[in-house]
Amino acid sequence: IQSLALDLQNKIAICPLYIYAPNQPYKQIIPRLTVASIIAHSFFGTLPAQTLTSSKTIKPRQLRILNFKRFFTSSEKTGLKFIHNYFTRLHEISSNIDHPSYNALHNGNIIVQKKVLCSESSPPFGYISFPDWQSSTKPICNVRFLGTGTIESSHCISHVDFANSAIGGFVLAGATLQEEVLFLIKPELFVTILISVPMTDLEAITIKGAERFSSYTGFATEFKYKGDWRNEGDIKYNEKLNVLECEVIAIDAGKYGGGTASQYSKVNFDRDLNKAFIGFCDDEWNGGIATGNWGCGAFGGNPDLKAVQQILAASAAGRE
Repeated sequence: IQSLALDLQNKIAICPLYIYAPNQPYKQIIPRLTVASIIAHSFFGTLPAQTLTSSKTIKPRQLRILNFKRFFTSSEKTGLKFIHNYFTRLHEISSNIDHPSYNALHNGNIIVQKKVLCSESSPPFGYISFPDWQSSTKPICNVRFLGTGTIESSHCISHVDFANSAIGGFVLAGATLQEEVLFLIKPELFVTILISVPMTDLEAITIKGAERFSSYTGFATEFKYKGDWRNEGDIKYNEKLNVLECEVIAIDAGKYGGGTASQYSKVNFDRDLNKAFIGFCDDEWNGGIATGNWGCGAFGGNPDLKAVQQILAASAAGRE
């Protein structure tokens, strides 16, 4: 961990990190070992302020500090167990050049992309045009409903993160709901907290290549670290993009506390429909999406409504 932390400045000099303003799309390709160095500094609480180059339009209150100090002070040390297992696995892989995951770790990347909806018919890079929902003739996509299992255990290439507008939610404060669990079992997601400002209604963030390292049991107050988790060949390495073929789609649903009827208004219905669409659009791969009751917990969304919105969005995006 110490060696990774000490090497951060050399890595940043080769691959600078940037933070972009709201409604400004971006695509950052970050080497996995650079992400590991950032997480090492977060472990020690020593991440240098000069790690990022930010837009002058970014307000200080929009930036978050990536620091794991709360993991050390919690009584169960739950978050710390996940981070410790992550570094244990990195050491195992890096110590053996013949390890099957060596190339994916040492030459692989994490690709973080923010996509933005716009009204232009021929949008510039990173922007995606609003779909014409009323006149669309695209067929409804294939859908499978499963009564058991979890999103992260699905063999689909893309997993939906029921995100907060500030990606990562309250994981650094010790929360363990769906988004926070994803970050703990896939620690490379933590880099998005560092480079992202809160999403607007027209934005979604996707993260390609973040590997799962740990297992867990329970949820919320019953959540516990269970042990190691290993990719048994289900997730392939994409040599063209230099990423593992796995993706997290971070989309924040509207908040309708208490399941209020306001979620059925056209403005709010379209807001969440478009939010899912922008998250599901992808010009690099179009495999299946694993999702569930998006926005139906603390956000108060209706499960049936959210299912319809996600099915329509996947259909319009050419996914299933």
